[in-house]
Amino acid sequence: MNKKVAVYVLSLLLIAIGIFGAIKIMLSKIPPPADGEMQVNSIENEFLNAKNEGVIKEKIGIIYSHPFDKKTDLLVIKNQQEIFSQSYDIDGITEIHPKKQGIVLVSEEFNFHEYELNRKFELINKKKVRSPFSFYHSDDEIEIRSFNIDVKKNIVDINDLKKKKTYQVTLPPLLIQAEYDDNFVYVFCDYIEKQSSYLYLIDRNQGKLVKTIPIAFNHANDLLIFNNKLIMTTKEKLSILDIKTHKLIYLDYPSNNITTDKLYEKDQKLYMSYYDDYVSAGTLVYDANLNLLHNKKLHFPYELASFNNGKLFILTQLHSKDPKRFGGIIASFRLEDFKKEGQMILPKKKWHIQNFAILDF
Repeated sequence: MNKKVAVYVLSLLLIAIGIFGAIKIMLSKIPPPADGEMQVNSIENEFLNAKNEGVIKEKIGIIYSHPFDKKTDLLVIKNQQEIFSQSYDIDGITEIHPKKQGIVLVSEEFNFHEYELNRKFELINKKKVRSPFSFYHSDDEIEIRSFNIDVKKNIVDINDLKKKKTYQVTLPPLLIQAEYDDNFVYVFCDYIEKQSSYLYLIDRNQGKLVKTIPIAFNHANDLLIFNNKLIMTTKEKLSILDIKTHKLIYLDYPSNNITTDKLYEKDQKLYMSYYDDYVSAGTLVYDANLNLLHNKKLHFPYELASFNNGKLFILTQLHSKDPKRFGGIIASFRLEDFKKEGQMILPKKKWHIQNFAILDF
């Protein structure tokens, strides 16, 4: 069971006694399987005495928080240096999202607010929301906010900047992620009650749900429009929707022991990050016709990842090795040759890292 789904189910059982958040934080982002414990430990052992290597040039924002502590720490690094660090009186932040004007902080736990920081990382806006987020997306064309209302429904609020429309759609939980093209917003759902997965198509012109497509495999960690196809990194097989005909096909992964995560397009190639049974990172590369070109093992512990600027960034906290002398390690890998460009040791703070984002400002 995927961690996000597991956390949702646990929350239904534990929220009444207020311990859901604590359990979620104590869980590592990607818990290693029991049969891979020795190999995971072996991989993590190699990084216990890790040092800074090379240079990570990009500006990266990193969030440390806990649902029961009204302090969230933001660390910003650039060119292998810590350029900003500050605590905010905010609890339970789990997501950091860059915008042109700064960053947005949201929570998938008990915090019913959306926070906006400017480019100087000053808190400039605190907006109350209807419930914790199930996901958040914002860019120059569209803003999509999905809220986990209760065990029966999630609500998707869409502010379509291009179409100049705002509308709301109610869907069953758990909504995982969304993507869009000029005609539709595509929302992936793991329907907990039915133990099935669906893709919901919301018409951007009508502002309403127009089609529901059953998906054979669950939990798409990421969605991406690539060469007139919607790519979904579902479990067991890659799910692919032709956005013109709405026909589905499923593509085998090159191995049964990998879990795919993030998607990225560059130079008519599709890049897909993954981790194997032993939480070791890798990248799959496909051509425009979805033929596999490369399966590159990166031999780095995988926990959180993000593609940006022709690179893959991976962060690990070596959870099985607590207590340790640092808070985590972040590394960048060039997609052109899969070489590690830089590696930086992150400072230890009161709470664990929840997420990170590349800041393009």
